[in-house]
Amino acid sequence: MTKTINDKRADILGRLDAMLVQEATASTRCFDYFKNPSKSGAVDETSRRAMVTWLRQVQVALSLSPDTVWIATSILDRYLCSGKGGSS
Repeated sequence: MTKTINDKRADILGRLDAMLVQEATASTRCFDYFKNPSKSGAVDETSRRAMVTWLRQVQVALSLSPDTVWIATSILDRYLCSGKGGSS
């Protein structure tokens, strides 16, 4: 059975709503890791720029969608601002 466009749209909107609720109720809030380097280690603007440049090189080398770089950068930023795991 194939989904109609409206079904797909409702599914996407439902997932986005769930993510927004999860972000709003998360116990950990992000911080600006450039302004508080003690929480993110040695991550500064230069190292972030190098990482985004590398992501772009991988995207071009593997002929991936440019959206891949945006998504990967978003994940990187979220991880670094979480203060969890190796990001702290």
